[in-house]
Amino acid sequence: MVIVDRSLRAAQGDTVAFELFGEGQIGKLSAKGLVTEEGEAIEGEALAEVTIIGRVTCIVLEITPEHRPTI
Repeated sequence: MVIVDRSLRAAQGDTVAFELFGEGQIGKLSAKGLVTEEGEAIEGEALAEVTIIGRVTCIVLEITPEHRPTI
């Protein structure tokens, strides 16, 4: 889970939330495009399909197990 501030302008090197083909992703903004968490570069014409949602200000990690017993 991430916290995104849509009011902040993203700059080179910032982590941003973006949408590509209807799927939400996180990546780093670079001078030539975006670099995804998996290390893939999105550059050139492929950027036409990207919608920047906003700058990521915090990443929240869940530390509880997925399958907890119900009380």
